[in-house]
Amino acid sequence: MYEVHIYSDDTALLSKLRETLPRSVFLNQWESAIIFSCWADSISEVYAVEKMLRSEPGVKDVVVKFHAKAILSSSRLVAWVDEEMLRLKNKVI
Repeated sequence: MYEVHIYSDDTALLSKLRETLPRSVFLNQWESAIIFSCWADSISEVYAVEKMLRSEPGVKDVVVKFHAKAILSSSRLVAWVDEEMLRLKNKVI
């Protein structure tokens, strides 16, 4: 589980994202932001959603938050850490 905050001055865009964001539950919306609670099977899925949101025209910022109290199986957490380490190792700077 994670939370994603999407900021935009375009309320029509926020409404569109509210209807199309995969594997999410709408939490709150106000003038320039919308918040979703989301779930993913891997950390790479979270990064893919963040990348997709950042590439939307009109999106000013995207903030992804992981909750400390989220329940994660230790095997999944280890897999996510391993996946992230591999991603960073292969990243061209």
